[in-house]
Amino acid sequence: MSITLESFGEFNLQQIEYLLAQSVKGLHLLFDKELIKQAFTQPKNGIMDFEQEDRQKIQNLFAGLIESTSLGDKKGYLKNLSSEDQEILIKAYFHIVENTIKNSLKLTH
Repeated sequence: MSITLESFGEFNLQQIEYLLAQSVKGLHLLFDKELIKQAFTQPKNGIMDFEQEDRQKIQNLFAGLIESTSLGDKKGYLKNLSSEDQEILIKAYFHIVENTIKNSLKLTH
């Protein structure tokens, strides 16, 4: 099963875009500092090293995040994930943030 943007409501997508835009500015509304620190101090590989089945899991985790309607619901969703799933989702999220920054730098040159 592949997740497409069409499967989510416009409002939910706008929320994620807003959260990503804030993260690009260094304001991480979804995650507290300790959770971010914990995710990136784990010895697991980076997001690009995940196997194909892990990538499907990442899609499913993101689907749950996007489907949560409010910021509070999104934080609740994250809190209820296992620590492994939190780590995967955080690394994937910051991979998107990093790519967003890189792409915006390319546009300015």
